[in-house]
Amino acid sequence: MDRSSCQRSYATGDRWVGAYYDSTIAPQLIVDRAVLIVAHGNSLLSLVKKLDHLTPSQIETLEIGTGEIIAFETSHGAVVARLSGIDPTERPRTFTL
Repeated sequence: MDRSSCQRSYATGDRWVGAYYDSTIAPQLIVDRAVLIVAHGNSLLSLVKKLDHLTPSQIETLEIGTGEIIAFETSHGAVVARLSGIDPTERPRTFTL
């Protein structure tokens, strides 16, 4: 796939993921529900781009490892911070969002 095809694919993913986030995920966060999202590939990149407010050039260089946990703290639907230092082998671990 050439670079322009990849960019179109990312743009399509951005629109789809953005619309799904706005219509389905954000309303759950507004009422302070914890939401677990499992994603991969362009869907994951599009979601991280939206939540971290990344530019297209920043998302091109972003590497997300297999099984990597990415967590965001939210308050009434707004992303407050990206949580770091999450070790999935650490037990017990409680996340309060």
